[in-house]
Amino acid sequence: PQDQPLLLQVMNRSRWDVAVMLIKAGASVTATNIEGMNAGGMLFSNWYPGSQQPLPSELVPLLLTNGIDVFARVRN
Repeated sequence: PQDQPLLLQVMNRSRWDVAVMLIKAGASVTATNIEGMNAGGMLFSNWYPGSQQPLPSELVPLLLTNGIDVFARVRN
């Protein structure tokens, strides 16, 4: 949906490489969508081991060092 932050939009499309670039450019990892999910929730809703889009090794450390709320909502 267009009403959510750009970082969440690209993560919803599993564009992990773009997500890394946005975070490095200063995108907020704590911003949420209308359902209350932040970047961590979007990651764990859209990625799984063996998925076709490999996860960049730097994404999770970037999320953690930029203050992601690890207890935020993951799914409805």
